[in-house]
Amino acid sequence: MTTYDAKIALRREAKSRRAALHETLSATAPLEARDVFLNTPELAAEITTDCVVAGYWPTGTELDPRPLLKHFHERGLTCTLPTTVQQGSPLTFRLWTPDAELAASSYGTMAPSPKAEALTPELILVPLLAVDSRGMRLGYGAGYYDASLRVLRARGRVVAVGLAYDDQMAETVPTESNDERLDWLVSERRVLRFAIT
Repeated sequence: MTTYDAKIALRREAKSRRAALHETLSATAPLEARDVFLNTPELAAEITTDCVVAGYWPTGTELDPRPLLKHFHERGLTCTLPTTVQQGSPLTFRLWTPDAELAASSYGTMAPSPKAEALTPELILVPLLAVDSRGMRLGYGAGYYDASLRVLRARGRVVAVGLAYDDQMAETVPTESNDERLDWLVSERRVLRFAIT
């Protein structure tokens, strides 16, 4: 089986698993994940007073990052949401506030107006279908986050934090040379920090 085929098979399984988790945990897990993040000193230390944070608008059965984003906004941090350009290209991150007007975007998500200021994030909350103990993430296959992290890391330091239900962990995520590793994973139960190898 090729890596491509292995990803397709795992993606199908991971979507089903996440849907079942979402059905039972979606009301509580976003608040629990927020608290896990904020109660982990090493992770909270990644957030400086002038940090630009990128979140995402949840679609389908993704773990909802909005409680965490709202907390960051209330702390006075600058928050952004991604907008897509073309498949495989880096995302553009535009200014977001809780009262910002959003418009429907690609893949059923919502995004700020194209007139909203584009900013460079230093911490990115990343949705996922599965992740393994190396920090390798399985997304939807369009390559947006991998391309974004590659460009941002070439410019300087950026921290990638996956948000997921705890049982989205996989034994091994098939990887290719252009797949980018997460730095952290936050779930409703725990935080994992991935070692750089």
